[in-house]
Formats: sequence, structure tokens, C-alpha cells
Amino acid sequence: MSNYVADTHALLWYLTDDDRLGEQANLIFEETEQGEHLIIVPTIVLVESLDIIEKKRVSYDFNLVLQAARRQ
Repeated sequence: MSNYVADTHALLWYLTDDDRLGEQANLIFEETEQGEHLIIVPTIVLVESLDIIEKKRVSYDFNLVLQAARRQ
């Protein structure tokens, strides 16, 4: 098992299925969903995600971001 730290854009791009997320990062997120890795989501990533969502730069429910962070 490997540990990773998510950044804001990578997390949001994964959650919104954005094509800008690289193949390797997407694979790591998918493998994490299967329990193969641990992704650490820093508090600042959550704050920045909320800011991006509130400014309507990304159409997404922030509660789903929190749920995803808890799963990791």
C-alpha cells in the first residue's frame, strides 16, 4: 500500500471525471477506491475545493467532496 497526498485540482478533476486528470493520477484514485492505497486530503484542499465550487468554477456538491475525503 502506498500513501499519496491529493491536491485540489486532482481531487476535483477525479470527482468530476475531468479529462485534465492524468492517467497515472486517475489510476491511483481508482486503486484507492479499491483499498489499494491511501490518499491524504489536507484541510487546505477541502477549503480550496469549497472556494472553487462556491465561485461556480466547478459544478459539484461540496458534500460529495467531504464524503469522498472520508472514504480515503
